[in-house]
Amino acid sequence: MTQLAYTLAELAEKLKLTYQGEPDTLIKGVCALNPGKKEAISFLENPRYHKFLSTTQATAIILPPNLATETTLPALLSPNPYYTYAEVAKLFDQRWLPERGIHPTAVIGHHCQIDPSARIA
Repeated sequence: MTQLAYTLAELAEKLKLTYQGEPDTLIKGVCALNPGKKEAISFLENPRYHKFLSTTQATAIILPPNLATETTLPALLSPNPYYTYAEVAKLFDQRWLPERGIHPTAVIGHHCQIDPSARIA
C-alpha cells in the first residue's frame, strides 16, 4: 500500500477551505492534538484542549478562524474543525472497498431497488 500525502494547499483546495502557513507543508495522516505527530494534522475545537495547542507535535492543525492567530503552526481554517478532521481522515483511509455494483453471486430480492452507488459483494 502506498503512503498517501497531501500538501496543506491541496487539503484546503479539496475541502474548499482557507489555510495559513506554508502551502507545501506535507501531511501524511491525522493524529490527536496531544501529543500530536510529525507529518500529521490534528484539530482543535473544544476549549478544554486549547492548552495543548502550544505543545502539540502535529505538523499542522485544523482550527476555527477565530483561533487563527493563536498558533504559528500551518493551519486549515474551518467553521467546523471536527467535521473537517473527519473529512481529512477519510482522505487517508486506504481500506479496500468492493467495486460499485452487485457481485454476480449476490442474492437480491426480485423487487429491490438498489442505488447505483451501492457496493454489494
